[in-house]
Amino acid sequence: MVDKMGKISDEYYIQTGEDTIVTSGTRFPDYQAELMYDNRIRRGYFAYLRSNALIEIEAAFNNNKNKSRAEIIAIMAEIIRKQVANKIYISRHLVGHAADVAFPKQKEVFKIIVNNLGGKVVKEDDHWHLQFN
Repeated sequence: MVDKMGKISDEYYIQTGEDTIVTSGTRFPDYQAELMYDNRIRRGYFAYLRSNALIEIEAAFNNNKNKSRAEIIAIMAEIIRKQVANKIYISRHLVGHAADVAFPKQKEVFKIIVNNLGGKVVKEDDHWHLQFN
């Protein structure tokens, strides 16, 4: 992923003279759980594709609402660790196939560069999520 982001950033800079701001890359389960918890609190729902992995994490969140933030995150992280051990990934960030970037000024140019390198751009609330196979 670092190599692809380097290529994207270099090409975007060559074409526009602007930097790419990467806000998140490869994640470990604890950080993934923390982000999922905070986003769930902020949004009121989990913004992930419906899957068995999500159902399991969502159940852990819902069944432990009486516990502290840290306790719930630890429970969610343990579930994510078990999923990763079984090659089940709630997010491509967990396997280094995703990155988040601040919205670029020249959006169409950036999208074309990402697409040309085999990536996909997904607009999220406050950033773009880039994912690769």
